Amino acid sequence: MDIFISTPFDPVFDEVTSAVSSEAQKRGLTCYRVDQDHIPEPIEQTINNKIRASRMVVADITNSKPNVLHEIGQAYSLGKPIIFISQDSPDTAPFNIRGFPIIRYDPKKLKELRKKLNLAFQQATSDNEILRAMLVPVSLGLPTQESWFVIAASPLSYRRTTGRSGGFKKMRRTYSDYTGIRSILQGFGSLYGFASLPDLIDPEDYDDSAIEERMNVYCIASPKANRWASILLKQYHKRYVPRIEFRADSASSDLKNINVSIFSDGRELMPPGWEPNTNHDRYGRDFGLIIRGPNPYHVDQMVVIIAGRSALGTEAACRAFTDVSIIKEIRTRLSAIKVDIEDHKQPFWGLASIQKTVGTETEEVIANSLRIHQVDRLQRTG
Repeated sequence: MDIFISTPFDPVFDEVTSAVSSEAQKRGLTCYRVDQDHIPEPIEQTINNKIRASRMVVADITNSKPNVLHEIGQAYSLGKPIIFISQDSPDTAPFNIRGFPIIRYDPKKLKELRKKLNLAFQQATSDNEILRAMLVPVSLGLPTQESWFVIAASPLSYRRTTGRSGGFKKMRRTYSDYTGIRSILQGFGSLYGFASLPDLIDPEDYDDSAIEERMNVYCIASPKANRWASILLKQYHKRYVPRIEFRADSASSDLKNINVSIFSDGRELMPPGWEPNTNHDRYGRDFGLIIRGPNPYHVDQMVVIIAGRSALGTEAACRAFTDVSIIKEIRTRLSAIKVDIEDHKQPFWGLASIQKTVGTETEEVIANSLRIHQVDRLQRTG
């Protein structure tokens, strides 16, 4: 169910509901109206569950009926996009709704309403809305002064990582962990304004106990560079399968910068068709993981782990996490296995890869090489 229709309980609104539903169907969207269903549970529980499960709400505020205003409040608290329609003048709308765009319609000219709804649905299913589904699923509600979103990252410089003197000889574009930090901040800025940006912390500045505080965490980089990634993965090992781990390669020759590989239930994880140790492996191409699910310490909060085998693999995961075309593909694959991207309590993981130019002066990432290879659920153990 994509659209929850909130409308006065009166048969005269049946044709309006039909107009909303028919226009939604043109975009492959399904609608639900609670008084047209017969579910053996309290109606308040049904309404709450259906609004929570929806992608957006169409609310007919004609005559400002109490049931509609109540459902609008629920939808707003859950961060749902709301499309307001009314037969009345917008000036007569309740004060706290009057500032929103309201589509005024004539019940005798529903063809005009359909045209306006088509544009509204287009806007509500825009790229920003797709990004929001991944970044802040509706199960979390809207970010507020009370909610706490944190980007946990320890971006290591070339000098610190390898222990060598010097550093990059020329300026380089943003890459690796920094790509994730920038894209998440950009996403929050465009979705909610810059007053709602997440806090940016380095786990190295905190005792391990701090991770147990109530917060939504975007944890960037593998345990090699981010201690919190290791702690969160160990907590997930207690709760979910497959068991995903980052392990040091026993054959790694550089003790100052040990290679790591990713394992799933004890088997090395790679994109289909990839072979280990191919030419430019890890440096010219690599892959990383997105793991998203409930915070193991506070399940009503969310945890995301974005990490790769190397800097390039982490960049692949970071780019995939905020790339609208990749998110669309992830959402489609999740729907096929009955996982709702809008519910952070349904954990899943995805495997993404990317390539970069090798041997050139800039050695930049090849943006159109970004791929999502696998998407699957994490199953609760026991």
